[in-house]
Amino acid sequence: MRLTILNSNQKKRIKSREKNLTGDATAPYVQALGATMTADETLRIQAILDLRTDRLLVSLLDMHEEGASGPEVAITADGNYSLSGFSESAVSALDIRVDNYAALKEMIRNDYSGRLVDVLEVTV
Repeated sequence: MRLTILNSNQKKRIKSREKNLTGDATAPYVQALGATMTADETLRIQAILDLRTDRLLVSLLDMHEEGASGPEVAITADGNYSLSGFSESAVSALDIRVDNYAALKEMIRNDYSGRLVDVLEVTV
């Protein structure tokens, strides 16, 4: 995932351990723009392909299976989106930009059976 962005205004670093939200492409499908947070935190980002509505549902998750999660945000096109955190999370919001929605949706459908989860490290 190409989600390593240093936001000079907020001095937050958002880093992914994987390259999942970019796949093998040279340009990122998704970029982190910034975060609203009170402390460093490791959390997960999840993207689910909803075939009935032909959209991606993206949310932040804690690090435990069946644990806390933020509300799902429906993504249907390229653009800016804000993902809300979950209770007891130091991250109250993560702002992302989807740069290639069609390729992201195709990658999640074909390479991840419709559900992708990746780990993010968000630090002050």
